[in-house]
Formats: sequence, C-alpha cells, structure tokens
Amino acid sequence: MMDKTAEIERIKFTEHLIASGYNYACGISAGEIDGDVDMDVVMALGMGAAENNPKYHQVILADLNGDGRLDIVACAERWSNEVRWWRNEGRVLK
Repeated sequence: MMDKTAEIERIKFTEHLIASGYNYACGISAGEIDGDVDMDVVMALGMGAAENNPKYHQVILADLNGDGRLDIVACAERWSNEVRWWRNEGRVLK
C-alpha cells in the first residue's frame, strides 16, 4: 500500500494569485457564469457586518431556475439571517 505522502509528492501544483487585499474572504466557488468558456470565481466576504449591510459567508454556484445559467447563492451573516440568490440574466450556456 502506498502512503499518502508519496501520492501527494507526485502531484505538482502551481499557485496563481487571483485577487488580493480582501480581508475576511471566507467562501469561494468556481464555475462558468458569463459565457466566455473560462472558469469564473466568486467570493464571499465575511466579518464586520453592519445591521443594514450584511456580509456573506458560504457562496455556491447553481442553476436554481433551470435556465442553463449558473446563479450565485450566498448565506448572509449576523442580523439578516438570509439566504440570497443572484439570478444570472446573461446568455444561455450550451
């Protein structure tokens, strides 16, 4: 049986900075959301929310309304106790 260290050593990854300067980034999701065939990344920013300006934690991409486009769904923290949906109104992906 091969140990996990040996398996990990054979896989090589290169780090690429996508964005910087975001304090409290606490959730990300990747998917094709704008029809240009490359992967897009969405990020939730948490901490420091005011009562009328919730910050978000968990974020996912899913086609909630079955129109063939990925939508964004996120949980808001603290006082709002909400789950919010941003419907993708761009072109339909095939």
